[in-house]
Amino acid sequence: MKILDNGFHSFKNAINSLQYLEKAKDQNYEYTLKEIIISLHHSVETLFKYIIKSTNEYLLYENVNDIFSQKSKNFIENKNNDIKYQTIKFIDAIDRVIILKNEKMSSKQYNFFITLNEYRNALTHFELETENKQIEHLIANVLPIIYRILKNNIPEFKEFVKNNNLQANVNSIIKEELNWKLKQHINLVKKIQNADAQIKYYDRNPKEKEKFFKNHNTKEKNISYEKCPYCNKNTFIRTDTIIIGFEEKIFSGECKFCGFKSSKENALFIFNDFSSYELYLNEYFTYIFDILEETICNENNLDKILELEEIKVLGQLYESNKEEIEDVFIQIVQKKVEELCEYFAEAYFNKHVNGYVEYGEEMLTEGSVSIDLSLDDLECDNELVNIINNIYVFTNGNLEFLDGKVQYSNEFEYSIIYPNPNWDNEDTEGPCYIQADYKFDSSNFWGAFDFEPYEISDDEDDDNNMWSM
Repeated sequence: MKILDNGFHSFKNAINSLQYLEKAKDQNYEYTLKEIIISLHHSVETLFKYIIKSTNEYLLYENVNDIFSQKSKNFIENKNNDIKYQTIKFIDAIDRVIILKNEKMSSKQYNFFITLNEYRNALTHFELETENKQIEHLIANVLPIIYRILKNNIPEFKEFVKNNNLQANVNSIIKEELNWKLKQHINLVKKIQNADAQIKYYDRNPKEKEKFFKNHNTKEKNISYEKCPYCNKNTFIRTDTIIIGFEEKIFSGECKFCGFKSSKENALFIFNDFSSYELYLNEYFTYIFDILEETICNENNLDKILELEEIKVLGQLYESNKEEIEDVFIQIVQKKVEELCEYFAEAYFNKHVNGYVEYGEEMLTEGSVSIDLSLDDLECDNELVNIINNIYVFTNGNLEFLDGKVQYSNEFEYSIIYPNPNWDNEDTEGPCYIQADYKFDSSNFWGAFDFEPYEISDDEDDDNNMWSM
């Protein structure tokens, strides 16, 4: 089997098996998960080595100097002695592809490959914990990076994905992971809000704070306290730990002082995306900005995947940072409007202009054709409507800021080819100008959504203030 076919086969097995994982039960679930990890790990190592080989075959080997030395000696002495080839390991293949192909990768993304390698090694040498879908979440995180690199560097990959109907499966895996991340982040933000409120309560009531620590016994029998990741007091009780290959990665639990709680799912999200509580707490406020476009362009409506209390957390973030968030939303809608205008103009030309007698004759007599395109159907586009719906939910019913900010005007030029009646068997080519103008009007969307804006209480107003940048 050729190296490319070998790698593609393992990649297809991993993606298809992921789709059926939910139906697997008990022991079959663990065996299926094992096959997924082994297949994905093998596909990455094999296909990345294929990319390296296509650049320079010798970069596949750890002992490059020894190989050249032995080859040189054989050449000089006219011998054919066996040469030992030691191929590079998994992480070495990742490193070389990054450098050789200039593939951009953050430290967080790089850590996904390290963790994938740890899971694969744990499968081989140790027991592997499969609770809380921690492996599925890792795969969903690393998959888009693998997909991008293979698409960029293996010309056959795009056709392979198409022929095996893998795109829909990949998109589904990524979409579900985004939904899960969003829910975990919102859940943690709410817990941070509660912890912050508790700390402020103690600051306002020093006697209560003194009473708490007087009663708090860090040496209480059968209870081991450690430093809370949020308030840094030695009042945190660990309830669970995520372990890979006998190595502790991150813990979950609850602080008895500030009340900060981290479930095992919360801890898994933090480990996957930030590796530690410290890094998450340093970046959690800006994290929502990092995933804002993915969140708003999500195929699922936010009001269908989030509970009202979760939506209110997004609303608090919006209320305290309107200018910054509205700028992002304007850019998202503007980008989609421009894409749609270009699509509608081309579609109109192909369907209603090119090949039609009236426009062909107009081009012959006038030298060109000019059309003002009606964009009434643009606001019926499902993707645009979904984006506007999600902004409506995120902002608690505010769309007016898009008015006057999102607009587009452009003249698209196409070529009409039409038989010239004055010349036998010859065509005349001339320009067709299609003018597309669009101006966003929020009133066109009123009544289009199921979400009912909620009233903001005084307590929620106080919460908004803590999220100001």
